[in-house]
Amino acid sequence: MKKILYSVLVVCGLMLASTGGWAQAVKPTNKRMYKSVQEATAAQKNNVAVRSLDLRNQNLTSLPPELFELTDLKVLILDNNQLQSIPSEISKLQKLSVLNLRNNQLRELPASLTSLTDLRLLTLGNNKLSSLPTGWGAMTHLFSLDITQNQFTAFPSALSEMVGKNTEFRSFLDKGNPYSGKPSSIPANFEKMIQGNQAKAKANSKAKIIYKK
Repeated sequence: MKKILYSVLVVCGLMLASTGGWAQAVKPTNKRMYKSVQEATAAQKNNVAVRSLDLRNQNLTSLPPELFELTDLKVLILDNNQLQSIPSEISKLQKLSVLNLRNNQLRELPASLTSLTDLRLLTLGNNKLSSLPTGWGAMTHLFSLDITQNQFTAFPSALSEMVGKNTEFRSFLDKGNPYSGKPSSIPANFEKMIQGNQAKAKANSKAKIIYKK
């Protein structure tokens, strides 16, 4: 079930990003999903707005500096590598709406990650994280976060910064951490925020269907 949900979220992210649903293009856009930084950099030099880059399964232990010059990126997939850290330069990718980092060796995340205020989908499952940086209150467009199978011994308190600020967040996956499944492991106000946002999204969806008729 988790794999299905994850796949659906990624596909939705790719579709919205490629069609400009989350940001406006300022250059000729290539909808191609690039498979290497070299290819993407070459396209950018030809004045193409590179929107999607898939570097999964490449045994990467670090990220090349050139990656952070691809400032039109909306979708960045880094799953199934050997990354132990993410450079603070990730903050240069201000148009990112989808960032996938599943199945790496991450032990910490840079504080600059939460400056990516256009981010909608963030997957961090199957790493070695035990804490998260602060600043989540600024990520008002984030609607899905996956922290499954990490080393959190308690609910990451920094996430509570979203309460009262994020009206879109409605998908939180945290199974497989030492704290998950325990009574009251997630703050009541955090759960209430998610439930409220889910209800609003459902109501808006019904309203759109009625309007179309």
